[in-house]
Amino acid sequence: MWILKISRFGRSSNRFWKSGLTRIVQRLERFEVAQSERSHDFELRVASLLEKIVTRRDDARRSTLHGNEFESRVGEHLQQHCLAADDVFDAVGDTSGVIPRSKVGDFVVTMGPDSAVAGANIVVEAKASGVYTLKATLEEADVARRNRSASVCLFVHSSQTAPSGLPELHRWGLDIVVVWDADDPATDVRLKAGYLLAKALCVRANQHNEEEAASLAEMDVAIEAIRKQITGFEEIKTSARTVVGGGEKILNRARLMEEEIAKRLSALTSQFDRLRATTTEGEG
Repeated sequence: MWILKISRFGRSSNRFWKSGLTRIVQRLERFEVAQSERSHDFELRVASLLEKIVTRRDDARRSTLHGNEFESRVGEHLQQHCLAADDVFDAVGDTSGVIPRSKVGDFVVTMGPDSAVAGANIVVEAKASGVYTLKATLEEADVARRNRSASVCLFVHSSQTAPSGLPELHRWGLDIVVVWDADDPATDVRLKAGYLLAKALCVRANQHNEEEAASLAEMDVAIEAIRKQITGFEEIKTSARTVVGGGEKILNRARLMEEEIAKRLSALTSQFDRLRATTTEGEG
């Protein structure tokens, strides 16, 4: 009797221990699975974070390279116009200006000896960055003028990164803002027009006798006329490349508009001649 009870107790005890061990093993297995899942999630988060860091770094490098290339191409184009006009072109982006430790202002154009305001400066800022708003553009243009002792700033935005809705060519006070595509020769006229307008504004800003200075209102009319002609000219040239039928008519219209642009630019040039003649008579 007692032997039977002890035997049953032994079998019950064995089942108890086996059941306990099973539960422990199962808990360990669940813990191991949970730890594995947490480790996997952690690895995924780390990998995603590293990927974002690498992407941002590469984007920053591409942005810097694009910015440097754009600045260089702006300089190349403007230097040609300066040489033709006997103005002095200087790349100053690597040196500090009047403001301590400030390198704002990429190029300085100094009016040549035959100018009515010989020795006056125009600062040029070239920007291929998508973070600039119009407000930030004008604020940096102001800093550039002060830093490079310039009367006028010609601010050139890359068409790829220019603020949305920014006019292709416009004047704000003593600043001329241009949107230019370095890969589209059709937009080169914008850069040339911006350069000539900056020169006209520089003459006005440095003239002490207001009667001898070009009217800002007249300049704004010229700017708007040029801008409209440029816009229409570029649209028509784009259509001419893609439309097969009627191409001759479209190209002829483009030629007429191009002549109108040249006429407006010539009018601005005549202002320089008038100002120079007036200044020479005054000196005589």
